[in-house]
Amino acid sequence: MAQDVFTRFGFEPIRTPVMEEADLFRRSVGESTDIVQKEMYEFEDRGHTRIALRPEGTAGVVRAFIENHLAHESAVRKFYYYGPMFRAERPQAGRMRQFHQIGLESLGSDSVRADTEIMQALAAFLNAAGIRGAEFQINCLGDPDDRKRYAGELRSYLERRIGDICETCRIRMDANVMRVLDCKNPSCRDVVRDAPKILESVKDAYRAELEVVLGVLAESGIKGRYNPTVVRGLDYYTRIVFEVTHPDLGSQDALAAGGRYDLLVKQLGGRATPAVGCALGMERLVMAMKAAGDPASGPRIVVVALGESAQQPGYRLLSQIRAEGFDSDMDFENRSLKAQLRRAEKCGARWCLILGDNEIQKQTVIIKDMTEGGGQNEIPAGDVLGHLRKVLQ
Repeated sequence: MAQDVFTRFGFEPIRTPVMEEADLFRRSVGESTDIVQKEMYEFEDRGHTRIALRPEGTAGVVRAFIENHLAHESAVRKFYYYGPMFRAERPQAGRMRQFHQIGLESLGSDSVRADTEIMQALAAFLNAAGIRGAEFQINCLGDPDDRKRYAGELRSYLERRIGDICETCRIRMDANVMRVLDCKNPSCRDVVRDAPKILESVKDAYRAELEVVLGVLAESGIKGRYNPTVVRGLDYYTRIVFEVTHPDLGSQDALAAGGRYDLLVKQLGGRATPAVGCALGMERLVMAMKAAGDPASGPRIVVVALGESAQQPGYRLLSQIRAEGFDSDMDFENRSLKAQLRRAEKCGARWCLILGDNEIQKQTVIIKDMTEGGGQNEIPAGDVLGHLRKVLQ
């Protein structure tokens, strides 16, 4: 599904190693981030090189982009990837020590349209996965000069409210004061609510980009809004940043996130290259799909074969359905109609195709709609694929 959607938007696959030199992440993600200070799995290999299991995907893609001279092949390169990431976090719902991400990276375009393309591709993927209710929350961080100026204003404000913020945020004030904006502690959130907004410190051109992004999302029918507290936890972000949240994920409601990182390629030794990207957590995606009860989380079609004589015709029908590209399954244990329908309902099937001795004799198939109040129809066996194409279109 990811391949189909992202290829349609012009992205090509890229694979990077699970292990990289630890210095890559220190230089890109940032020394002061939680990832580098507390969460990165790091060790020394036989050659006495410090190695890390990748905690995120962007740094590895940028390294591959530089080392393989990929900018020489085209002015703009767009990649998608998926695979495991590793962070030494306390396991909880939506947070695991080994987790998986799907990512998009677009390198070479300075246009804000590259930002909106990333968001539209991500929204298209969520739609294909059956996810409804996700919201894009957008902010603008400006350039390094804007951030430095704003950091001073924010620090001055927080020093006046130092007794109201948590101990972790007091440490963050020295290391990376903007991380305070992202704190989930209720008292810190109250303090942040009245804090200066970074949008007031950024240049007019960057404010205009924020308006373009919000306008494109509205035109595309994508739910989005400005959120001044979205800052992202990695040091390489500039200009437009965003998070995608979903109400069914509880306190860990971030489904995906991303933004611009125009300085990172040069920072890692390449030629100055504007870039934007995002990553989506696959475990949280599955949580959202299960919460929605969406059929996309399981086979949409289940073949129900009743009796020994129906097993071979049923399996033949299953093979034909799969050859058409439809998600489908079949219970091979020859259980009762009630048991097979219960299993199909549990896995989220949208339709059941039922055939027993009577249907085989009449050369028909019963198509049962598994939605609440859905009925069933008996149609000629030769019309089944055409009917499925029609209802699944």
